[in-house]
Parts: sequence; structure tokens; C-alpha cells
Amino acid sequence: MTNVCKNFFYYIKKTRIFIKAAIVFFLITIASLVSGIMQMSEYTLEEFLGSLDTCTMFSTITIIVLVAISLGNEFKHKTSYYLVMNGHSRSEIFFGKLIAVLPYILLLGIIQCIIMYALLVSMTGSEFVSENIHHYLLNSLDFIIIYISYAILSLSFSFMTRSTIGGIGGSIIVIIVYNVIYLLFGYLTNFNMFSYKFNEMFGMFTFRYLLVHNNDISFQLSILALYILLSAVYMLIGYNKFRKDDLI
Repeated sequence: MTNVCKNFFYYIKKTRIFIKAAIVFFLITIASLVSGIMQMSEYTLEEFLGSLDTCTMFSTITIIVLVAISLGNEFKHKTSYYLVMNGHSRSEIFFGKLIAVLPYILLLGIIQCIIMYALLVSMTGSEFVSENIHHYLLNSLDFIIIYISYAILSLSFSFMTRSTIGGIGGSIIVIIVYNVIYLLFGYLTNFNMFSYKFNEMFGMFTFRYLLVHNNDISFQLSILALYILLSAVYMLIGYNKFRKDDLI
């Protein structure tokens, strides 16, 4: 597995795909948040949430594309096939590439949360986060776990379809389904999950509810548990399909 990780790290470094994705990611973050702030009539959390929705939606898509392109190109060049022929197991290939890609997603998430923290402090002074830094740190962990879950989703679809288009397309379909769930259960206000509205926990709008419930540790922990579970489900589905595939 170590060799698989090293090879994939080298591939990402050689193609500079992460640098390109990171530039897009942070341009999206800064442009969407700053442009949203400039259009605010007053510096309040409620007005900040609209620009956050745009930021996190395009950031998630950037992560999905980053992972799908990386894996899709590997399948295009039959890298996984050669790894199997050289004696690497399917589990080594799948989880080795997963381990290799996670630090990049972690780095993107951490830097974005730092940017958001700086913007929130500049907008509200110390009112929103400085007095409750432990809540914001837990929120940041949730943000990163959600991004990681979508990265794993993209990786699994890429392994299942063995293509970039399949990785991106499958992940986008899941996002659409989540947002349909959000809209559907948004009308059913009596349908709660762990005492929270079901629609608050799925889709691109989950990020805004983390800030809305910034001081609610039980909600933050529920989101953390849910997206760790979803990550495990994506992982198992993707690996199970790849394990049974004929790579020839």
C-alpha cells in the first residue's frame, strides 16, 4: 500500500493537478465570500449565509472534479491494471489511493476555514467566533469531514465507472438527490432527525446550518457522525464494486 500511495502522490505532484485545483478552490472561496460581503446591507450572519452557499457548492464540485480527474486519468493509462499485475491487491490499490488523496482535501478544508474565520471576525468583530472558538473549531471539523465525504464519493464512483466523467457525473447526481431531499423535507417541518430537521443535515445547505447552530454541540456532533457514516458507506460500495471488476 505504501508504494501505491507514493506513486499516486508522485502522479498528483507531476501533473500539478492539485495546484490547479487549489487555485480554483481558493479563488472561488475568496470571490464568492467577498462579493457576498460587499453586497450586504449590514454585516450579519444571516446575510453572510447566502454567499456561503455559493462558496461551498462550487468548492465541493472542485473537490469532486479534482479526485475524479486524478483517478480517471489513472484508469485511462491502466495504472490500476499494472498495479494488479505487479502483485498489489485490490484493497491496497483502492485504499492506497484514498489515503494519498485525503491530505490534499484536508489541506483545502483547513485553509478555507481559516479564510472564513478571518472574514467572520472582520465582519462581526469578536462577537461571532472569538468568544466561542471551540465551537468554530468543531464546525470546521464538520466542514472538512463533509468535504472528505464528497471526495470519497467521487473516488468511489471513479473506481466503479473507471472514468473521470463517471466519477463527476455520479457524484453530481448524488448531490442533486441530497438537495431534492433538502427541498422535500423542508416542507415537512414535523419530520425531525435527532431533534433536528431532516433537511438541515443533507445537501449543500448543511454548511449554512452549521453556522446557524454554531453553539449547538449536539447538532455539530450529529453532522460529524452522519458524514463519517456516509463516507464509510461510499467507501464500502466503491471498494466492493472495484474488488469484483475485471480490469482487463
